[in-house]
Order: sequence, then structure tokens, then C-alpha cells
Amino acid sequence: MRKVLGVLSLTIIWIFLADLLAFSQADKSMAYSCRQTPFVGVSVSTPDHDVASPVQIKLIDPNRREQGVKTHGPAIPGSHYGVVAEIPNAPFRSLIRAVEICGADAGQYELILYEHGNSRYRVSVVAQETGTNSNSLEMHLRSKEGRVRRYRFVYKIVDQQPSVLWLDDEGHEQVFIESGEW
Repeated sequence: MRKVLGVLSLTIIWIFLADLLAFSQADKSMAYSCRQTPFVGVSVSTPDHDVASPVQIKLIDPNRREQGVKTHGPAIPGSHYGVVAEIPNAPFRSLIRAVEICGADAGQYELILYEHGNSRYRVSVVAQETGTNSNSLEMHLRSKEGRVRRYRFVYKIVDQQPSVLWLDDEGHEQVFIESGEW
């Protein structure tokens, strides 16, 4: 019995340390430091934001520059890809995997999602224009191991108000592109 409790205690400590390491390696979101130029962030997260989603992201900007996984062309200037804590003081409830761009160009973007595992996840697209003006899109999806999803959205600024809208197959702007899966 004592041996079982010891192994159980070590297992709990190991899980705690692994989570602590993941939290400590999370970057602070660029949204906090990108207040003077346009910002676009595309992220995936688990429903509780407690671990980084295994879904990977590739984002292609209007100039065909790339950020994320499986990139082959030039990188998007001012961009970053990785695990991010949206709330730096509370990473245990704000972890996301994100492509973030400080100094984002207006225009059409292509989003490619590489799914791993079979679990629920949230996709968010956030746009900010110099400070507090922001706009966002969200989808709730369920991953399927090995599936690749492709989406397009447009980012624009009208009278210093950012706007992001999904694009359908014909290029028409949409607030919703597909119904949520959870």
C-alpha cells in the first residue's frame, strides 16, 4: 500500500511539474505590446484553455508570406508562432497556440489547420487597430487525427475600426462560415 501511494504521489508531482513547465514556456501575447500598429491573431485553444491545443496553424498573409508550421515561403514580418498565455498572470487558464502579427497588412488571409487527436477546440481570429478597437471571429470544431482544414478571412480597417470576416468558397464575406461542432 505504501509503495502504491508513493508511486501515485510521484505521478501527481510529475504531472504538476509538466504543467508548470508548459506554463513557464508560454510566451506573453504580442497583443499587449502591439498597440501602435494593426494586430491580427489567429489561435486554437482547448475549451478550458488549460493546455495548449495539439492543432497546428499555418497562416498566409495577403502578400503570400507565411507563419506557423510547414512554412516554405518568406515569413510574415513582425509575426510569431507558438504557445501563448493570453493572460500572463493566469497561464493555467489562458493557454492558446497562436500566430500573431504586429503590423498586419489588410487583405485576404488563408488559414490552414492541421488536426491532431480527436478532441474539441476553438478557433479565434482577433483584429485590433491601435489600442482598444477590436473585432473577432470564433468557431468551435472537433479535430480528427490527420485532417487538414482550410479557411479564408479578410482583415480590413475602415475609419480606424478593424473588421475580420470569413470568406466562403466564392469570396463572399460571412460572419459564420460553418456551424459549430460542439
